[in-house]
Amino acid sequence: MAPCLSDLIVSIAALSGELTHGLDGTNATMTRETWTGGTYSHAWGTGAITGVAGGLMGIEQTAPAFANFTVKPRIGSLDRAVIRVPTLRGPIAVEANKTHTSVAVPCGASARLCLAHGLDLSDSDGIGGKLLLLDGRVVEGVRRSLDVAGRHLCAEGVGCGAGGAARTLSVA
Repeated sequence: MAPCLSDLIVSIAALSGELTHGLDGTNATMTRETWTGGTYSHAWGTGAITGVAGGLMGIEQTAPAFANFTVKPRIGSLDRAVIRVPTLRGPIAVEANKTHTSVAVPCGASARLCLAHGLDLSDSDGIGGKLLLLDGRVVEGVRRSLDVAGRHLCAEGVGCGAGGAARTLSVA
C-alpha cells in the first residue's frame, strides 16, 4: 500500500529537522529551495506550499478565481493540520483533524467540503449509520466519494458562515 502524502511530508520534515526550516521569524511567503535550506530567490521554492495546499489539505480550485472549490483533507497520521490560502475572493482557512474539517469559505464562493473518516461504508445507508453534520446540523443529500488517500464524506454547495465564520463538517 502506498504511503499517504501527509506521512511522506512528515517523514521528510523529520529528516531535515523541521518542515518550516528558516521560516520562523522571517515572515517569509515561500519556502527555501530545498527542505534543508537554500535561498528564497527562486520560484521553485514555493513547490512545497502547493504540495501541502493541494495534496495534504486537498484544496482544489474548480472554477476561476475560486468561485467554486473543493476541500478534501488527507492528513494521514497527523493529528491536526491547518492552512490559510489567499484567493481573490478572500482567504480560505482550513483546519482538519480526525473528527472534523473546519473551513472559512470566502463570501461569494461555493465549496464542496469533505471529511475523511474511518466508517464502514458497507451498510445500507452507506455511512455506517452516522450522520454528516455541517455546523452541527444534518446535511441532506450526503454525497460520498473515494480517493487514493481514503474515504471522504462531502457536503456540496457550502457558502460562507454568518459574518464570515468558518463552517465545520463532522460525523455524529
